[in-house]
Amino acid sequence: MRWAGAVLVLAGLAGACGGDSSADEPRDDAVEETSTTAAETTTTAPPETTTTVAATTLPEGATAFRGILFTRDDEGEERYFAGVDITVADADGEVVGRATTDADGAWGIEVGVAGTYTAALDAEDLPDDVQLRREEPLELMVRTDQVKIVLFSLEAA
Repeated sequence: MRWAGAVLVLAGLAGACGGDSSADEPRDDAVEETSTTAAETTTTAPPETTTTVAATTLPEGATAFRGILFTRDDEGEERYFAGVDITVADADGEVVGRATTDADGAWGIEVGVAGTYTAALDAEDLPDDVQLRREEPLELMVRTDQVKIVLFSLEAA
C-alpha cells in the first residue's frame, strides 16, 4: 500500500476562524482540516499542577495546541493513530504539557502563556509501517488566546 501523505492536524480557534497563522505556515505536503473529536490531555502548569482537559473543550480564550494524528492512503481512506504521546516544551526546554492521542487521533495541550514552544511526537508509539518525515521537534509560536494549528508530517516506513 502506498501512502499519499500523512499529517497531524490541529484545529485552532484563530486558524479555523481566519486568524493569522503565518508564523507557522503548513508545509505544502500537509493537509489542514478541522475536527470536533475530543481527546484527553494532561497539562502541567506552574507550579507543578496537572489539569486534564478534553481537546475540544479547551477553555474559551485558551492558549493551546491541539490536533488529530492521521494518514490518508492513495484511495483517500483515513487512518487515525491512538496512543501516540505528544509533548510540548517551552523555550527553556521545560515540558509544559503532555497528551496521548485518543481513538480518533485527537489531542490537545493548554500551555497558558504566549511564547515559543517545541512540540514532539514519540515516534516509537507509531505503527511499524509509519514514520515521521522529520525527527526533530517542531518549533511553534502561539499568541495569547490562540489555539495553534500544528502539523506533523508522516510517511510510510
